[in-house]
Amino acid sequence: MTYLALSMSRQDAIAMMLDEASSCMMVDSFNGAPANMRDFRCFNPFTQWPEPSIPVPGQTGLLARSVESIWQGLKLVNGQTDFDQFLGPPHKRPSDAERRRLHGYCYSDSRFAYGDRSLNLLSARLLIYLPTYLFLLDRLVPEALLRQLRQHLEQTGPVLCYDWDANQNIADTSSSFSHSAILANWLNGMLEQQYLPLAKQVLTESDRCEFDASMGTLLCRYRAFHQENP
Repeated sequence: MTYLALSMSRQDAIAMMLDEASSCMMVDSFNGAPANMRDFRCFNPFTQWPEPSIPVPGQTGLLARSVESIWQGLKLVNGQTDFDQFLGPPHKRPSDAERRRLHGYCYSDSRFAYGDRSLNLLSARLLIYLPTYLFLLDRLVPEALLRQLRQHLEQTGPVLCYDWDANQNIADTSSSFSHSAILANWLNGMLEQQYLPLAKQVLTESDRCEFDASMGTLLCRYRAFHQENP
């Protein structure tokens, strides 16, 4: 492809959007994005699909209706998960108000249930969040929308992906990670370069095997997308 997909903070994206000379296609997948971005809501982790269809990592046989419901449902808050979220509307745990009230709360200390054990935040991003978001791109997002993005990259200019979160680095655990970074890497054919070395560095050997296995089954559209665009 001639052009690249970019991901950046919402503030920087809006500044670029104000440049009338920009040839970027703006992809705002924020939950509260303007109406003209409605088609891109399917890229948002909070989007609920009609039927439970997303496998819950580490929980054999369980399916969820959204990526975010898996992330929040597996999060350990006071030692407890919230599997009810898998089938209902996802919501942040703890809420922003609760986080402000909690003495000594530190986001980077978050832990997540994975089978019969818990994971730290970075490991959870690799073993839980990344596979569930890749499932969204591989199985649920309309292929016609991906073709639209590809056509713009081939013929017109960059695709600029952004949402609410500004953190584009999955290894930065100081703040919430932007799903737009995964989308941009998917469109650029950069998933292996961005995430495999990190998984090799931070995951145990057994977890790395699970990571590799999940990646191997969730890249069918990705491989086809980039085989057609060498």
